[in-house]
Amino acid sequence: MPIHRAKMHLLGPFSLFRDDNCRVEIPSKKGIALLAMLAMSPTGARSRLWLRSMLWGTRESAQAQASLRKELSTLSKLLTDAGLNGLLICGSQRIELNRSALWIDAAQINIDELHTTNDVFLEGIDLPGCEEFEDWLREERTHFDTLRTLSKSTFPHTHLDAHPPTSPEVPLKPSVAVLPFSIIDLQSHENTLLGTGIAEEIGQTLAQFPHLFVVASTGAAALIERGCTAREVAVQLGVQYLVAGLVQRSHEALRVNVELLDGTTAEKRWSKTFSGSIHKLFELQEEIATEVAPQIWTNIDMAERHKGLSAPLRSNDGYQLYWRVNALMRQWNEAALTEASGLAEQLIAQAPNNSWAFAIAGFTHGLCFANGWTKDPPKTRLIAAASYQRALTLDQDNVEVLGYAAGTLVSIGGDLVVADSLICRAIEMFPGYQATQFWGGWVDIASGNMARACERFQLALRINPASGVRPYVLTGIGLARLGLGDLDAAYAGLFEAYIHLPLYPLTAAGLCISAAMKGEVAVATQVAIRLRDMGGIERAAAIFRDPNHREMLRAGFKMAEAHIVTE
Repeated sequence: MPIHRAKMHLLGPFSLFRDDNCRVEIPSKKGIALLAMLAMSPTGARSRLWLRSMLWGTRESAQAQASLRKELSTLSKLLTDAGLNGLLICGSQRIELNRSALWIDAAQINIDELHTTNDVFLEGIDLPGCEEFEDWLREERTHFDTLRTLSKSTFPHTHLDAHPPTSPEVPLKPSVAVLPFSIIDLQSHENTLLGTGIAEEIGQTLAQFPHLFVVASTGAAALIERGCTAREVAVQLGVQYLVAGLVQRSHEALRVNVELLDGTTAEKRWSKTFSGSIHKLFELQEEIATEVAPQIWTNIDMAERHKGLSAPLRSNDGYQLYWRVNALMRQWNEAALTEASGLAEQLIAQAPNNSWAFAIAGFTHGLCFANGWTKDPPKTRLIAAASYQRALTLDQDNVEVLGYAAGTLVSIGGDLVVADSLICRAIEMFPGYQATQFWGGWVDIASGNMARACERFQLALRINPASGVRPYVLTGIGLARLGLGDLDAAYAGLFEAYIHLPLYPLTAAGLCISAAMKGEVAVATQVAIRLRDMGGIERAAAIFRDPNHREMLRAGFKMAEAHIVTE
């Protein structure tokens, strides 16, 4: 029988349905409890020992083992007979749900629906005599009650209005103007149009980037004609950055230099030179615009993150809050991510109708949840879910919001089918946006589509080889290559990524495993020690929904650990 996608409802009375809406009856309360505990695990897995202690803790060890085996056997047969074979995976030490084939309402809770319902988590499944399970059940019910209160105080505007306001209250975009390019050795009207044409092509391409506010080139051109300097243009237009350029012609050959300038100081931040033929002018203009736009954005992005982090924090400055959060979440450590998630909540308070504020709040809380950097994982996960859902409510047509929403779903163990649909929508809207390909690659890594993950990550690198997320892209390519069995390519990419990201669990895990499998004992041992200090392999393994990929990581880590000499 084929594996059906299934739907599990844990809010209110328990129910399980196949994707064709056929109900699957689970007559045993302990069977329901077992499925619920697996479903609420961040990875969908629990050890046999933990499950025995939760449901049969008062029995002798041998009797408890036999009871768990019998319950699992009955449950597996029920699911298989219902066409859900493969949903429950019973290993020798671990029991796991195939989360890629399962939608869970408590994991995908919509904050607006939670406001209007009082459904009790696992209503009617109390198990007298199972004290450990009863304690766990009380905690889960408390968390959902807390979320109802929390959502009203932290997200006062999350309830859907008939016509929710969509204009941002905080201007989060850095601004840029493209100046007409100067011409050397050509004075004709045709040559003036040449410089203006290149500038307009670059400006139109930059305008597609969701994080940039691009001032119309006509305004900059008018100021240049009046004899204003670049710095005066920036002041008059109120922009933070300028793009300027120089076109040189020698007979039929063209040489074009593009520069990014700081609008305040006129300091050069980046430049690039292109060569081409006057006979292929339009192709050259398109080539220049396509290549420089992502690199201009990357340099502005890095500059704004640096400013947000280095300047004294002004809690009432939403712009600085946003870019400080962007900078902190790239540091990948507990202190930085904890601060980032707190600042994101401050940003939400200032901009309750700004989709970016909610999108980045969802992602930072999702990262804290995924890495265990929270004292209350269920609460953090629910805040992440509520935040990304609110972001989508405010703006479903912004590729940045769609990307962060997909990234949040990956981090919190959400529905990857939904995440992939968000990515596909973003790619359709702006196929040349590197960030969308980047997020799509991680969705594919999580769902086990390693071939497409590799394609998306490689396209992201082609769009912008100098991207600030290059080490993360290399990590994604390395993990995809590892999953495809290409050890040499996996090891090379992960080794380069590790130089820049030694504390990123996925980079360390991928390099450790690929090194161990290649026989690079010294590297495997060194990284395994660091990975063990970071909490082991499980946090990295949690991103993979395919049990085979998780087992590959665990097996490789054990192989590397075997070389560690215990003093």
